[in-house]
Amino acid sequence: GARVAAVSCAACLSCVALALALGRHEWAAAFTDDASVRAGVSRAVLVNCVYVVADGVQTALSGVLKGVGMQAQAGKVVVFSYFAVGLPVGGILAFDHLPAGARGLRLGVIGLCIGMAIGTACHMALLAVLVSRIDWESEASRIAAGLAKAAPERAPRTAAAKRARGYAQLASSDA
Repeated sequence: GARVAAVSCAACLSCVALALALGRHEWAAAFTDDASVRAGVSRAVLVNCVYVVADGVQTALSGVLKGVGMQAQAGKVVVFSYFAVGLPVGGILAFDHLPAGARGLRLGVIGLCIGMAIGTACHMALLAVLVSRIDWESEASRIAAGLAKAAPERAPRTAAAKRARGYAQLASSDA
């Protein structure tokens, strides 16, 4: 399930990223004749190809985490990835003068794009770690127990569901 979703997103969006990369000069030409703007857009599109793939995969992984009730952990990953990684890296790469007298690399818009791509890649990687640590047997039992308690006649008939029904019966007898 989760692995298939992530791999499918990565494969599909890699194709989109490849199409963007191959057509990067044409995208800008469709909107402007200014050579410097076209060159900047072409460079930004290449960086954003990384962003497109990472963003698609993290979206699939976020859906998996929401499905198992791990929104709070996913939210912490978002805050860390963008506010502690993406924005600071983007700022350092984009600007010359930084707070406390620090100096940046002055890459401008490309620096911001790189920072956000790095933040999104961090987001994707950390969500992948969270998803990889899910105990799917436990999740299946938890869900089956909830179904057995809510609608016993419609509960799944798998071995995990039978165990979960037993847990639900024990829990209801304790109450």
